[in-house]
Parts: sequence; structure tokens; C-alpha cells
Amino acid sequence: MQKPLFSLLLSTLPLFSFPLSSCVQDVPPGEIPSVVRNAFQAQFPQATDVSWERHDRLYEVEFDLTAAEHELWLDAHGQLVKHTEELTYEQLPEAIQQTVRRDFGTYRVEDAERITVPQAVTYLLELEGTESERHVVLNEAGKLLKDQPETE
Repeated sequence: MQKPLFSLLLSTLPLFSFPLSSCVQDVPPGEIPSVVRNAFQAQFPQATDVSWERHDRLYEVEFDLTAAEHELWLDAHGQLVKHTEELTYEQLPEAIQQTVRRDFGTYRVEDAERITVPQAVTYLLELEGTESERHVVLNEAGKLLKDQPETE
């Protein structure tokens, strides 16, 4: 993930009520609590290239599924905290595509992610124009929640 996109994601975290933690530790799958591992495996049995990290009391699992990268955050009880999934433009909901065409017609979608938290689903897009880039966050209905032009 590029630094500006990561910065935008960090700036939108209050929207998701997502706690950041300072203690990051790679964890072998055998050391993941069974309730967490089972919750993941039940939801994503076809996941490949799986890697786990622990962030204080949260577990992050990065994996591939049907040629897309995913990042899932689970609490110690196996409950979803956040799920990020890379998407292509064609996989975006029509409402999102309409907003991009209407409001950002001179830009193309460089990267797209669907971010799911228990309270909401949002879409984080990196848009590239001929002379500038911007990062936008939209809700499922295509409403623009945040628009951040890239600064040099």
C-alpha cells in the first residue's frame, strides 16, 4: 500500500472506530487462539498465502482469495473488527462507478478497496489524473465521505 493511501486510511480510522495498537508480532498459525483461527477458516476456507500478526489484543490475517488480496482484523473472540479487500473498478458497485464518472471523470481508478467494519462498508479509491492524484472514501450509496488531493 502506498504511503499516501495508508495516510488517508489512517485519517479515516475514526470513522470505523478501529483501535490502533503499538505492539505488532508475527504469530505462527498454531499459536492463534482456536476461536480466532476457526472464525477465519469458517468464513474463508479457500484462502491462500495466509499470514498472521498479533497487535495487542487484535489479530490481523493477510491472505489471497480469488486473485484478490485481503486483510482481516479479528478480536480475541473471533469477531470481525475490519476487513479490507482489494477490488477492480469493475467490481465496484454501480453507485460508486457513477460517482467516479460524474465527479472524477478525468481520473482513472488506480487502486480500490472495500473496507467492512461492523458499523459500515466504505470504499477507498486512489484516483490518478494526468497531473494529480487524489484519494477518496465513499459509502455504499456512492456518497463522497472524504476527498484528499495528493500533496507533494
